[in-house]
Amino acid sequence: MKTKDEIAQWCVDFIATTFEIDPVEVERDAEFQSFGFDSTALVSFSAEIEEWLGHEIHPSALFEHPTIDSLSAFVVEQYK
Repeated sequence: MKTKDEIAQWCVDFIATTFEIDPVEVERDAEFQSFGFDSTALVSFSAEIEEWLGHEIHPSALFEHPTIDSLSAFVVEQYK
């Protein structure tokens, strides 16, 4: 299983690449919507992180845990 920091870094890298943002500017406590996510991007993000983790992450988890830090903590707790 991945650590919280590994998951968070993957999220930072995904957001930086997807939205052409410098990774240094991706704040782990900022809400996903603040980066430009819409419903389509959230579904894509969910599918990509599922593939990377090897575990299902329902798109609703991204609404319930709307920041990198909260989502990372949720995933670690859910799949430990």
